[in-house]
Amino acid sequence: MWREACLSTLLLFSSCQKMETRGNLGSFSPSEFFPDGKVARHPVYGTIPTSEAIAAEVGEPYLKGTEHGALVTTIPVPVSAELLQRGRQRYEINCSPWS
Repeated sequence: MWREACLSTLLLFSSCQKMETRGNLGSFSPSEFFPDGKVARHPVYGTIPTSEAIAAEVGEPYLKGTEHGALVTTIPVPVSAELLQRGRQRYEINCSPWS
């Protein structure tokens, strides 16, 4: 009984990868998983960065819902049927599986 418990514990701990880092790798760590050997990946196509350059282009109200640090009181884009459909689609993809 004692040997089985020790063996089970040994197997459990031997299956844990990178316990010292909890399995996390730094952004610039090498990786054997991806063919290019890098952990850092390029942003997914279509994502909107919130950098200052982009904020200047499309505006802070559109990106963050704030203007000069205060919440906006009006929607910063024209509301259309297409915009509402896109919002519904994004909600069903990202939110409804978790509710």
